[in-house]
Amino acid sequence: RVGAPSPHLYKSCTPNAYVGHGSMGRGLALGVVAAALFADYLLLTIVIPIYPELLPTTSTGALGILFASKAICQCICNVPAASLVGRWGPRTCLCYALVILLISTTGAAIPAGHEYGYMLAARCVQGAASSFVMTSGMSLLALIYPPDQRGAAMGDAMGGVALGVLTGPLLGGALYDAYGAVVPFAIIAGVVAIDGVALTALLTQTAGVSDDQLGRYMAGPDDNIDAGEARGSVSTDLTLDKPGDQRISLDKREPLLPPPDDTERSHSLNGGGRGNTASSGSVLCRALSDPGILIVAGSLILANTAIGCLEPLCQLYLREFYDMVAHQRGLVWSISTLGYLIATPLAGCLADKPAFQRVGSRYLLAGGLLVLSVGVAAIFLLKSLPLTMAALGLIGLALGLIDTPSQPLLAHFAETRLGLVDETAAFGAVFAVSDSATSLGFVLGPLLGTWLVEAQGSSAFGYFIATASKPHVVSHV
Repeated sequence: RVGAPSPHLYKSCTPNAYVGHGSMGRGLALGVVAAALFADYLLLTIVIPIYPELLPTTSTGALGILFASKAICQCICNVPAASLVGRWGPRTCLCYALVILLISTTGAAIPAGHEYGYMLAARCVQGAASSFVMTSGMSLLALIYPPDQRGAAMGDAMGGVALGVLTGPLLGGALYDAYGAVVPFAIIAGVVAIDGVALTALLTQTAGVSDDQLGRYMAGPDDNIDAGEARGSVSTDLTLDKPGDQRISLDKREPLLPPPDDTERSHSLNGGGRGNTASSGSVLCRALSDPGILIVAGSLILANTAIGCLEPLCQLYLREFYDMVAHQRGLVWSISTLGYLIATPLAGCLADKPAFQRVGSRYLLAGGLLVLSVGVAAIFLLKSLPLTMAALGLIGLALGLIDTPSQPLLAHFAETRLGLVDETAAFGAVFAVSDSATSLGFVLGPLLGTWLVEAQGSSAFGYFIATASKPHVVSHV
């Protein structure tokens, strides 16, 4: 007969289960990841009004290469990022990512770096840092949050992306006009440095705790670990009836994951330890061959291809049809970012609801693709400024409905489809695939959009994206 397990015996098996670091440790980790994503995307977008001013004689093609170089390098570096997250762990990789991001920002801030070659190099270095920021940051959140809280946590972290994209162009233009090109990059460098201090506090707090035990170490009282909801444990409670109504209760909680000081057993359970790069590579290959993961990655490619197309084309469209100047176009485009900022936490909370935990994320993805198809088609087919602004809001909302639930869904696939032999490597693999899909979309977007508009006109572009975004396959994930 199954009964209530003894919390005292379980705590004795896992001394890190309750150490008072639950909400504090998780909040600090979430803040570090959100701030890192904010700084990364702030650096990505703050240069939009700055680069054309610093390089007035540069050709449009050269500027396009400069803007695309970050996404290209990010896509290339996601493969080693996945392996290193599985080998070193997300905390160490996130630390290195912030150091590289600080180097990139500092290089762009110095006056000598305001030449095309230096800017291109700094942009490529930022791409390498970005691959580790997203992969290690999301892997860290997947490790420390249980499945019923991941959606909200990852939605809050993706809010840092939205905030960086929203404030980057506006802040870059204002600071450049007032103080020149050095101050914007210096402010971002300060944000990265402050985030590095917070990460140092997190590393100090979790020193000596392995990645496998990090979830238990940061568990809070609301996680109900005593009731058997901790990941990596099994509970048995055997009650035996004996003659004379005597009962013997064998109540035991046996952890599947070893305590941090049991290095030999941890090494065997993790497929040779975190230093086994072959294991990380094999997990990445399994992730790339899983149909569900590939369908989610395809959705991310499509969504970000649409955004990558719209960023330059919508600017040209607003200038041609509505005669808007630069700051007016920036304000109109910020409507899409505002929609994304609103959608990310809401979609994350919905993904955590009991009714949504299994299939809800897939429906959110499908709904996001449907809304995206409507919004993109409306921009170029309806010649009305209010409708165009409403369509941009729908596009931002759609991107939030696609980006945010895809992260906990990929974490679920990592646990259930890639196996629990090396959970850290599994998380690193799926989030590297996710970040590669996003980067690939931003590489393909401008190329595809430019070709379609030059060949068939803006209406053909709207029809193409609207047709391609129809959510036929997401429900089969």
